[in-house]
Parts: sequence; structure tokens; C-alpha cells
Amino acid sequence: AQEDHGAISSARRGLACCGWSPQKIGRIVRSIRERQSEESGISLAYLLSTEFLELAQRRTGVEDPTFYELGDAFFLSAQGIGACG
Repeated sequence: AQEDHGAISSARRGLACCGWSPQKIGRIVRSIRERQSEESGISLAYLLSTEFLELAQRRTGVEDPTFYELGDAFFLSAQGIGACG
């Protein structure tokens, strides 16, 4: 999900008015972003990136891999993500 920069700025101003230091606000914002990143899984931006396309093509050996080809290459093959050995 995209951040609402206006809401974040408004919240920063409100917290500053309540005596929060810019450093404390920054730490809280970073903590929230980190938690959201860890809990949200893979982003759509990454799935649409050139980096992911190239990884998918390398793993599958196919120029335009299907969902099922990605599943096999990423999770079911001997070299799949999380595979032992």
C-alpha cells in the first residue's frame, strides 16, 4: 500500500506539538515501516520490477513464465527457495 504522505506529515506536526522530538518521531516512523514491511510480504512493485522478471526468467528458463512455472521453479524444484542441500 502507498503511504499517505499528507497524513504522515500531519501526524508528525501533531506529535511535535505534544513535545515529541524529531528523533523520537523518526524512530517510531521507522519502526512502523519496518513492521509493515515484515508483515506485508512481497510488494507489487517488486513483482512488476525488471529485477524480478530477470530472476523469474533465470529460474524458469522461460521468457514469459506462467504462475505455475514460477511455483515449480521457486518452490518445488531441488533448488527451490527453502530447499535443503
